[in-house]
Amino acid sequence: MTSRLAAVVLAAALLSAAGCDAAGRREPPAAPSSKAPSSKAPSPAPGPTFADLTTGSKTSVVKLYSYDAAAHSAVVEPVIFLDGPSFCEAFKLTSSDPRCQQDWADEESHTKVTLPVRPKPALTQWDDHRDGDCIGGIATGAVCPATPAEFAAWLKAGPNGFAVVTTVDGTVTKIAQLYTP
Repeated sequence: MTSRLAAVVLAAALLSAAGCDAAGRREPPAAPSSKAPSSKAPSPAPGPTFADLTTGSKTSVVKLYSYDAAAHSAVVEPVIFLDGPSFCEAFKLTSSDPRCQQDWADEESHTKVTLPVRPKPALTQWDDHRDGDCIGGIATGAVCPATPAEFAAWLKAGPNGFAVVTTVDGTVTKIAQLYTP
């Protein structure tokens, strides 16, 4: 009798685990829901996004890793580069955040992109070595023309320097050095 009772208990446990009630009937499956599962945390507010320089025409600040005039290519990392107050507003930081008081703040994308560069792109520098005012602006970069040799020397002296690139249909047409004090 004990073994028969154990068998009945085991059978009941198996049927219950399989979704059957005590009479052996199958429980109906839960009705499917068209609603997405609710999350308890609210989604974050949208913030600034990194530019996709591979398509379209745009101007954006990047970290310039390399520029090869002979191969017509540049390796860049899109960044968000803003003055301190604008950076804090864009990222919804409190005004007590130290970045809000800086001349500029940046956020890296951690994505390197190789871009085609048109032959003889416009190259500009912020230091023309002739006491000119070539700094330009935070959104446009330097304004004085640079030769490929001058530009290469600047990049070699400060690898991963900030630059403003302009693309047309995903091809770089201008690279402007960005002055950072």
